[in-house]
Parts: sequence; structure tokens; C-alpha cells
Amino acid sequence: MKFNRCASAFSIFEVTLVVAIIAIITVFSITTLNSSREKARDAKRVADITQLKMALEFYYNDAGGYPSDSAFIPGQSLSYTNPQSGQNKVYLNQIPFAPIPPDGECLEENNSYNYFSENPSTYAIRYCLGNKSQELARGVNVATPNQGYSLAFSNELKCIPNCFNKVCGSDGCGGSCGFCSGVCQDGNCLGSILGNGIDSGQTESYTIEDIFSHGNNTGTVKITFPDINGNIFAYISDGLGGFYIGGNFTIKNEKIKKVAHLKSDGSVDKKFAPEINGIIHSLALFGSSLYMGGNFNSVNNIKRNRLAAVNSDNGSLVDSFNPDVDGTVSSLALSGSTLYAKGDFKVINGKNVSQITSFDLLENNHSSNGNSNNGNKK
Repeated sequence: MKFNRCASAFSIFEVTLVVAIIAIITVFSITTLNSSREKARDAKRVADITQLKMALEFYYNDAGGYPSDSAFIPGQSLSYTNPQSGQNKVYLNQIPFAPIPPDGECLEENNSYNYFSENPSTYAIRYCLGNKSQELARGVNVATPNQGYSLAFSNELKCIPNCFNKVCGSDGCGGSCGFCSGVCQDGNCLGSILGNGIDSGQTESYTIEDIFSHGNNTGTVKITFPDINGNIFAYISDGLGGFYIGGNFTIKNEKIKKVAHLKSDGSVDKKFAPEINGIIHSLALFGSSLYMGGNFNSVNNIKRNRLAAVNSDNGSLVDSFNPDVDGTVSSLALSGSTLYAKGDFKVINGKNVSQITSFDLLENNHSSNGNSNNGNKK
């Protein structure tokens, strides 16, 4: 038997083609694998940050603030010991390390969870993503109690936005914590409340009909309105269907003027008759005291410069509230036990202030621009 030694074999071209195809498949497989691994590491980073933010909120609820930089160490636990009970609570058995190696354009020094806390009310965690993940940008990002804040490809964290317990005002980094159509004081929007009073020089006024209509009177009580001569610049509900009114007015057949109490039936409360020698621009009611702001310098023939308080029942002067204000108080607003005042003034009790200030009615303290001092005379 004879064998054919000239049987066909692979040509050089065919061999080269097969090798090339294998190489392409291999490169594609490796690229796909690497991409999958990068996405997996980014997913781990996002999951770690989410877990850290949750643990930090639990920490805050128990400790009353976020941990300091020294208490946040990757590889160690995140815990808090109650100083009174001595009980230790663990929120994370181990603060995670960022996955390695760094991905995308992240650098080695960026590939970590860098925690910053300048004060117990806020924190920031800087981390780096190789690729865009959901709403997070690739590159350096910063997680705060309020949001995840992207710094694009910055290698240095220059500012930590802080909007903790703020609804308006600056975030400390050139941004805003929210829009306020009225006055923003210490991160709180006083809105149109401080706009209900009249500013010096304006002429807006209200009618009795408007005031009782605003109070949503149902019509079950027959209302007989008094004859008001002049302007009503401010009003506030007494909580019983009636209103306190203030302005520059007189009431026909009554000695009461400037400020009055109208009962739910529209009649004048004759026992409430404080004497004001100027104009009332704003009113606020706290407890049994009616606070009055305007342009006057005496109440019940006792010196009171532009801001005073009287008993809401009989109009007697509240002796403990005696701020000395050098300009017109145009608006008043209450937030809890804090009375906010706005107007054309620059000095209160001999101290320079801005055109908005506040008084703690429970502590009998006055503060301006966040600096507290004993401003009320007792």
C-alpha cells in the first residue's frame, strides 16, 4: 500500500489568519473583563459610600453630631460610647477601604475614602470613581449629609458645602442652600412673614372688612364694624376670632387709637387701651404679650423707643421688654420663642446691628448677626 505524501496542509496565510482571530478574541475578552472589573469596583465604592452615610446618620442620632476626623479610620470600627450610660454602640464593624487599583483617571492618592469634619454638624467624604455611575460623575466626588457633590477631576478638596439645618443662604462654597423670597436669617427663610409689616415710607394699609375676611369668618357671628379713621398697617389674630390692629388711626366715639383689640363680633375691646405716641407698623403675639414695632417713643407715658410689648388683655406695659431702637421697626415675625425684627435701624441698646435682628423671648436675650448678648433691660 502506498501513502500520498502530497496531502494538502494549512497555508501560511490561513495560520496567520487563525492566530489573528484568536488574538482579537483574546484582547476583546480581556478588555471586556477589565471593564467589568472596573464597573464592579465603582459599584463597590458607591455601595461603601451609601453604607457609610447611613452609619454616620445613626451615629449622629445617638451622639448629637458626626464623628471627628480621628474617629474615622478605615479598617477600624465606627462606634460611639454614651458618656452617661457607658454603653458602646457599633455602627460598622470595619470602615471599608476603597477597592484597588484606582480606575479611570483617578490617581493613587485619590483612591481612598478621605473623611473630613470641621464641626459636628457636617462632614464630607472624598472618593474617586473611574466611570460615571448613575448621577455621580467620574473622577473625584464628595459625599455630604445632604448630597453627593462632584468635583470633576480636582485632586484637592478646597471646600465642603454645608447646608445642614439650612433652607436658604450660602452653602459656604459659593453655592446656595435654597431660594428665599423673603428674609433669610441664620439659614431659616422668614418668607413673607417679615414682609407683612410696612416699611418706612410705604403707604399700604388694610380695611376692617379685609382683615375679618382674611380671618375666614364663617358668617355665624353678626359683625358690626367700628368706624376707623386713618390707616391700619398691621393686624394679627387673637386666636378667638378677633384681631389686634395697629397703625395710625382713631376710632369714632372711642378714646382708643394707634392700636386696638377687635372682638370676634367686630366690637372694640374697651379694656385694651394702651397709649402710643406714634405709629404702629407691625404686631406679633406671644403668650399673653402683644409686641409692637413702629415709630414711637413712649407707651402708656413711659419711654419705649420703637419696639415694645404690652399685656394682650389689658394693655399694660411689659416692663421686662425694653430694647432701645434708633430707627423705625417695620416688621415683626415669630419663630418659636424667637422674635425677629426688621426695619430702618442701625443701633439697639447702644450696639451696632444690621437691619434685621432677633430676641429670645424666653431667655430675654437679644442677638444680631448670630452674636448673642443681653440686650433687653429687665
